[in-house]
Amino acid sequence: MVKDISKIRDIKGKKVDYEDAPEDLKGTGEMEDASGTCAYCGQSRFVKIFPGEDPDTVATRECDCGEARQERELQNTIHATKKGMDKRLKNISDELREALKAWVEPIARSELDSIAVKLDAVTSIKIVMKKDKPTCIVSKHDIQEIDEMDGVTE
Repeated sequence: MVKDISKIRDIKGKKVDYEDAPEDLKGTGEMEDASGTCAYCGQSRFVKIFPGEDPDTVATRECDCGEARQERELQNTIHATKKGMDKRLKNISDELREALKAWVEPIARSELDSIAVKLDAVTSIKIVMKKDKPTCIVSKHDIQEIDEMDGVTE
């Protein structure tokens, strides 16, 4: 029987959806035990990993230390913003949408202040931090409409 691994990670009784499992292993359910170390606090722990997956990355992702929790929150915010952009920017090409989504993480990590792209004579998109979240703002200049997406989905 083939297991669906889309929600196979079990952290403190909660199923967590990790999209970063190696593509060739999705759907196989093949996991192995390993020892990994948190990159932030140095705590070692036993983890279940997919073959080829880095045990230290998984240990860091599952660690309870403050820095690891903060990183998980940041990753969740980045993921939610990108998911919101997929929903709200479906009228632009996939290539352009992916290029815009690539700027979310550097902005969320304060490596960049913002990015603005003018799509045509009336439409521009800006990605900026707003209320401690990366925010995508779509402006329609001819009708003075501003549509803000804070990345929070349902």
